[in-house]
Amino acid sequence: MAFSDETIGKAWLRAGGRCERCGRELVLKNRGREGLGAWEAHHKDDNENNDPLINCQILCWPCHSATF
Repeated sequence: MAFSDETIGKAWLRAGGRCERCGRELVLKNRGREGLGAWEAHHKDDNENNDPLINCQILCWPCHSATF
């Protein structure tokens, strides 16, 4: 499963458009892409079936890639 658009939107607002791990500035339209301001919604507990807001973390692409 994946986070709902509503959950991702709330997480984005909470993060203030910045990576919640390193603070890098992100670009809303660059979700799931590579390059400047790229980001992804990450499951903090690595359980892709656990989709509440508390488990959603907005990470820049480098920080998200480091979780693999």
